[in-house]
Amino acid sequence: LGEHGKLQWWIRGSAELAIYYRLCKLKVKSQAASKADAPAISTKRLSQHSPEKPKLLLELARLAVDQGQFDLATQCLSAIKACPPLPDQHFYTEVEFLNCYFIVKKLGPNEESYAKPIVQLRQQAIERCHEALLNANRQGRPDTIQAGCATQFNLILPLLQPNLRNLVRKPLSLVAQSLEAIDSLQFRLRCQVHIELARIEADLEQVQPALEHLRKAASFDDFSEYREGIAAMQKRLLLRSELYREPDSAEDRACQMLEQAEAASGKAVGVRMRRALLAQVGLALAPDAFGAAMEAENSGAGGGGQLKLGDPTQLHLYADLARTARSQEVWDVCRVACRFCLLYDDGRWKNPVPQTSPDPTQPQQPQSGSGNASDDHDSDAEKSKRGSVDSRGGSDAFLDAASAAPATRPNLYEKELVRTLAEVGFICAESHVHLVRSQGVQLYERPLPPKDTRKLPRGQVRKDPEADPDWNAYCDWVTELSAFCLSCFVRSAQLGLELNEPWLVTSAAAYVWNYGQHLLAMGRQNLLAQHLLPLVDCLRRGGHDGRTELLVNVCTAAGYGLIREWLPPLPKRQPAAGEGEDGADGAAAPAAKKKPGSGKAKPQAAAPVQISPEGVPDCKRAVEVTAYALDVTNGNRPEDAIAVGMRYPLLQVWLQAKQMCQQAVGKGLGAEEGLDSYDPPRQMTRACTAVEMLWLGRNGVMEFKEAPGVGEAAQMVTDCQWIDNLVALQLWVKLAFIALEMQENNLVLKCSDKALHLDGHLDDGQQQQQPQIQQHRQTVGREHLSLAASLKGQALMRLMQGKMAVRRQAMSAFLLACRHARQARSYQLIAAAARLYWNAAASLVGQPIERQLLLEPLQTMLEAMSATVDRKRLKKLFERPEGQEGSAAAAAPEEDDSPTDPEERRLEQKIQFVQSAPEQTVLGLFPPAVSPPPSAKQLEEDLTLRANMYGVLFQAYADKGDLDKGSKAMDDAIASMPRTKHRLLIFKHRILTRAKLGQSVAMDIQKFRNEPEDKQAELWRIVALSSHGMKSQLEAYKNAIECITLPEHDWLKVDLLVEFSQWLYTNGFPLELCTAQVDWAIDILLGMAFEEPVKEDTDKKARGKARQKGPPSAASTVASQQSKKAAAAKSAATAGSAKD
Repeated sequence: LGEHGKLQWWIRGSAELAIYYRLCKLKVKSQAASKADAPAISTKRLSQHSPEKPKLLLELARLAVDQGQFDLATQCLSAIKACPPLPDQHFYTEVEFLNCYFIVKKLGPNEESYAKPIVQLRQQAIERCHEALLNANRQGRPDTIQAGCATQFNLILPLLQPNLRNLVRKPLSLVAQSLEAIDSLQFRLRCQVHIELARIEADLEQVQPALEHLRKAASFDDFSEYREGIAAMQKRLLLRSELYREPDSAEDRACQMLEQAEAASGKAVGVRMRRALLAQVGLALAPDAFGAAMEAENSGAGGGGQLKLGDPTQLHLYADLARTARSQEVWDVCRVACRFCLLYDDGRWKNPVPQTSPDPTQPQQPQSGSGNASDDHDSDAEKSKRGSVDSRGGSDAFLDAASAAPATRPNLYEKELVRTLAEVGFICAESHVHLVRSQGVQLYERPLPPKDTRKLPRGQVRKDPEADPDWNAYCDWVTELSAFCLSCFVRSAQLGLELNEPWLVTSAAAYVWNYGQHLLAMGRQNLLAQHLLPLVDCLRRGGHDGRTELLVNVCTAAGYGLIREWLPPLPKRQPAAGEGEDGADGAAAPAAKKKPGSGKAKPQAAAPVQISPEGVPDCKRAVEVTAYALDVTNGNRPEDAIAVGMRYPLLQVWLQAKQMCQQAVGKGLGAEEGLDSYDPPRQMTRACTAVEMLWLGRNGVMEFKEAPGVGEAAQMVTDCQWIDNLVALQLWVKLAFIALEMQENNLVLKCSDKALHLDGHLDDGQQQQQPQIQQHRQTVGREHLSLAASLKGQALMRLMQGKMAVRRQAMSAFLLACRHARQARSYQLIAAAARLYWNAAASLVGQPIERQLLLEPLQTMLEAMSATVDRKRLKKLFERPEGQEGSAAAAAPEEDDSPTDPEERRLEQKIQFVQSAPEQTVLGLFPPAVSPPPSAKQLEEDLTLRANMYGVLFQAYADKGDLDKGSKAMDDAIASMPRTKHRLLIFKHRILTRAKLGQSVAMDIQKFRNEPEDKQAELWRIVALSSHGMKSQLEAYKNAIECITLPEHDWLKVDLLVEFSQWLYTNGFPLELCTAQVDWAIDILLGMAFEEPVKEDTDKKARGKARQKGPPSAASTVASQQSKKAAAAKSAATAGSAKD
């Protein structure tokens, strides 16, 4: 405004002018993004009673609000209240306008959210500003009125959505009246206000008031920025008002029919009627092409007639048809209308506005936006592109447009057309997603062939659907349709980048993220990578609109999708010395001693793993993508700072990609070098990077040279002040696992104790989250707590050295691991903890006193395994028909035993995919939500373990003499286990218990009817010895003798007959009955064929060999006893015959 020397002379003697000059300098620098400090202008202090002090404080408060310095703005407003009152009431009206604006600006990133509390708060600010504007009208000062109108319009701007704008009709009308009363020169603002009022009146069917507002808007459109839009609205309103006049052009007829179709959106009109009305609109625009496309859409043939593209009016009509069909869920019409509309996306409006690359060092102003709009309604992003009006009465956008030449001014109508194409792209993708889901699948899922339930003739084999070319063609069509859906989202993001509207880019990224959740849950990010990478490029070039968490999620998924195909499987390591397969077999042995001078004992190194050269470009691209997200969230910009829990997966992918590319990490360990290393976020980043480098060093690809030792990494984790304790828990568990592999048992105890101390504190310092996220955090936390307890128990078993107290501590740790795993509902972790507990207690189960101590822990583990095991899978793998408990591995059925329920078949398909994925542990990268189930061999081993544990449990109850509880425990065991051979031991215990209690055992004995005769006879003998009633004992002996029919079991039958005769004699039965059993036994002996007696020398040699081999087995002992009995019986028979 003047020469610098004169300005210096003017402000040198005035503190008020000096302060105002500095405020103007700050404002100019903030707009020019200059980082230089303002020069000192004057050292004079402002007088406390200066009348200009409140006005300068108001200017400073405005500047602070615009720059997001809310604390400074609050101090300025408080200081204004403390100043002496001014006689000018207009000043306090302006303060009230600023207060209303400040109410909304304090919301920060949630300022333009559409959550109900946010909308209600904005409404309160609008009502308060409405009252202040009424007071300004009474005072009659034009500049104050204009400032109030600008503030009110900025507050109303986000609520100008089709479903919300009726709420602001009254305040917006007051703005129009106030600007008209003072004859404001803000023509662009007045034009925008009247356009919005016209839309509101049109929604209320007030055609004439809407036309009047459009007429006024056209009168204020000096530069013809809104000419096309105003003309289109006027035309549609005139058609709506002239219902009984036949339109001349096809576009007018289509527009009129579209109005009728929108009016028929109620429930009273059926789907067929709505579809017919909407189809007539398309036929009016393109009679031949649209009809052919509809027939092809419904028949699935594809294609359609030839379409000659017309003027942009048809583009708007096709877009409105697609929106209306989408809102009324007439999907076939919606898809065809979208395709016709997207034919205009041929580059005719390429780059309607100059592209500007956002400065990553500068904060981005969030744009209002929504992916949905209807008929001729603009989205709120269109309101944003008009520019927020200066609250002091000016409009920056108006001044820019006024000063620009007509040739260089952006064409807002072309921008609107491109924005319409982007929005229709979203609708097109959603409608095709609906088509994919109507086939019974999600995006990129392979359809399941229909279940063939026909009974085939003998000898005929069912055809494999996968070998059918028609079925394969159908599956390929579904895959192509999935790719087309996601490509529509990507194209809309690219159009948003051309428009320089980040909300379109972030909306497309959110769409792809939401519709690909099932793929992310299964770990199939590689299918989404081809669509996520263009979105990452758009987010990098156009900005992420303040949605940093979305940016991090997209970059993480894209990076992992790039490297997933080339991920190496975890190598099989040789167990260290003294370590068993499960880490507890060598528990009794002392810990392995380290060699003198060695820092740590490492397990045997695995063979190096080579990455395929074809995967190196993908790995390098993954490094670039993740590094960009790390740079954005490095903490230099507070608005882009995110929680460490969100950043940790990104660090994992970044380090994995760097390792596969053989790249170094750097001394900063993921944090910027040269900055404050004691900053809490950077400390947490360094700790996460250090632990993850150690963890990745196990896979055999490359060991990071910058990786610290395990002890140093543990100290780094200890020094951090963790905001998210769940991340700290994961790090402690990984460190404990690594230390256990290195046989650093004391460090394992330290890390596991640190992890277990976090129990109950996982949500400390966390904000209230959605129930699904909260539940997921609890599940992950319980899983890691279970792992920490298991690792602690294994370390204690290694350090036991025969001390019973240490063994009991380890067993308590395994029990704690089982309890945490049950809360996480993880069967595999429960089974692992139960195996470790059983191995630790194996030497104690033979002692009755120890069995009493094991009673409660065994009961807890058995209940946890029964509650979490997949019984349907157990039944499918092992279960046999009732009464045919035999081999654990069921024979292959003749018919197809795959599940018939589509959901079960879909889950089985997901499980098969997860099982075929690269081997990853629970602590690995991105564990899939559908965890791979245990194998059939593991399940069979678990069944054996459960049966043995139930056996010890029964023995513990029997030691106490509590047979009722023992019987109940066996009943629960039988109910929870499948019909396999493992249940026979439990049935045996239950038979014994029922026999002692005097209950019937006939039904349980039936379970053994497929067992050998000798086992059935022995079981009946046990029943006879355990029963108390004479009738039960007699029946048991009878059944035991009658079971044996084969000659090879005659010796057992003879023993049973002799024992039975003794029982008869003891219980006072007639002597003839007793001798009859003995005679039967003698007859059996006489009818047996015996071998020649063995020579004495041979017997001596055999005895010598037996001494060399060791003590005789139970089978050999029984055989010798039986041979002796046979010899005695033969001699007795010979003596009896000689006597005769």
